[in-house]
This record gives sequence, C-alpha cells and structure tokens, in this order.
Amino acid sequence: MPADTYDLVIQQGAPFTRTFTFTNTETSALRTGLTLAEGKIKPSAESATTLLELDSYFTVDGTAATATLTVTQSVVDGLTFVKPAVWDLFCTFEGAREKMCQGFVRLVPNVTP
Repeated sequence: MPADTYDLVIQQGAPFTRTFTFTNTETSALRTGLTLAEGKIKPSAESATTLLELDSYFTVDGTAATATLTVTQSVVDGLTFVKPAVWDLFCTFEGAREKMCQGFVRLVPNVTP
C-alpha cells in the first residue's frame, strides 16, 4: 500500500503531538496489529544525517491502528533546522516492514523568547 502523506508543522516553545490512524485504503478497515519499526526526520530523503530519531517518541496501539507522535518541548526547542525537512514512519504489519506515512516537516521558531 502507498504511504499516507502528512506534512508536520512543529512550533518551538511547545510540545508536539499528532496521532495517525491507519486504514486499508481499499476496504476502509482499520489496519490492526501494527507495531513500530522506525521513524526519522532528515534534511532530505538521501541524506545520511538524521535530525531526530523518532522511534522513542511514537506510541503504537495495534488494536486501534494508531501511532501517536509525542515530542517534548525540550526536544522541540533543541531542533535547529531552518529549511523544510522530510520524515517517514515504518511499521510492521503481518510480519512485513511497511512505510506507513511520510511528508515534509517545517520548524517554526519562536520570534519572542
């Protein structure tokens, strides 16, 4: 199945939370039984540099077919990239690693501290 596209806008000075629900695009049924594999924010898809390893910030509920990304304010405030970055999330479904979502990430810095 093709990965869903979600662009993220992360505001410095605040924690970031977003929940993703995964369904079968052909049947609209929830894709239960998912487990987390790997997620990253990188400057570009080809880059060897990782701006943030997302694995420990995701909570997966395989029964509800959701993955919730929660990044604390202190981690968000430590991000320093200026140009839009890219991100993706791979989960395991029925024993196979699958790209579930992807998109761009824009970091909005604080203007007034």
